[in-house]
Amino acid sequence: METFIQWSVIALWVFVIVQFVVIYLLTKLVADFINKLQAKEKEPSVDNWIGSRAPVLIDNSPSGTSIDFTEMKSHSTLALFTAEGCPICQQIIPHLEKVKLRFPQLKLVVVYSGKLIHEAQNQDDIQYIDSTISFSMYQIDAMPSAVLIDKKGIILAKESIPTFHYLLALLEKHVHIEADTSEFIPASLSTNLGENKANKIAPQPYS
Repeated sequence: METFIQWSVIALWVFVIVQFVVIYLLTKLVADFINKLQAKEKEPSVDNWIGSRAPVLIDNSPSGTSIDFTEMKSHSTLALFTAEGCPICQQIIPHLEKVKLRFPQLKLVVVYSGKLIHEAQNQDDIQYIDSTISFSMYQIDAMPSAVLIDKKGIILAKESIPTFHYLLALLEKHVHIEADTSEFIPASLSTNLGENKANKIAPQPYS
């Protein structure tokens, strides 16, 4: 009888300990979920980026060359974020000269990290900047991604780019071409990009 009571007490304590462990794990899981949810809510969404001031691009070089878009008073800028090993980036970069011809007043900046994926640094009308920190500052999560910035340094569009034609459609949506000038217009006055999203290649996630 005493042995039975002892085993009953041991079993009861084991049950209590297991209950405490389960409650602790469940509490930890709930707390982690709430923390992740709150962190996600704090991150700027694409819509929140639109209309906000574009962060400065900082070069990785020892000189620390930077691009402050608020000083680009004579032209607007397309910043294209690329990565080594990104096949879509390799397809788009060689065609950026076509973008420059179609939108001559648009400044083109290719942002990369580490190694340039295309030998085009000698192009005078396209600026290449090695800026690892900028990928975090702009919260780039897919390659390639385009950020369209107006003359006052305000972000007009921020999207991942699946094809070169999609990039052209994005620019045509926001850039109005006149005689020898290009000027940004509200997206509400432009065409829909829906047709260009069909059969597109998914942009490569950035890590």
